Amino acid sequence: MKEGRWCASTLGCRGLAKALFDIMEWDEDLKYRFRGQLVEQGSDKLMLFELDEPEMQELIEWES
Repeated sequence: MKEGRWCASTLGCRGLAKALFDIMEWDEDLKYRFRGQLVEQGSDKLMLFELDEPEMQELIEWES
């Protein structure tokens, strides 16, 4: 958002994940899964995710 208006930008996966974790105040030590749906209109496609009801899982580190 710039000056109160939404604007389009290019953001890599890591940048997007960091922004989502900050905005949603998620714990970076957990793994999150979301319900989503694909919306299509003509040749346009949009993915919508329900971010307010995540399935949370603890990350497990395996010893080698």
